[in-house]
Amino acid sequence: MEAALNEDDPSFIAAAIGDIAKARGVSQFAKETGLSREAICKSFRPGGNPTIETVHKADKGGLTSKSESNSTRKSG
Repeated sequence: MEAALNEDDPSFIAAAIGDIAKARGVSQFAKETGLSREAICKSFRPGGNPTIETVHKADKGGLTSKSESNSTRKSG
């Protein structure tokens, strides 16, 4: 996710969030964020155009994967 944010390209960031959702499982990500599966699939794909509210909800669900969080704790 950090690499996507460094690109400063909204479409790239949206696609990265979609990749995180797919890695966790879209249904699980939907439960964590309060977003519908449809909103996740539509907004967070290459060329998707999520609203700031949708991105904020995704962020509240925690965008870093569990493995990223674990490696951050180990190195930090």
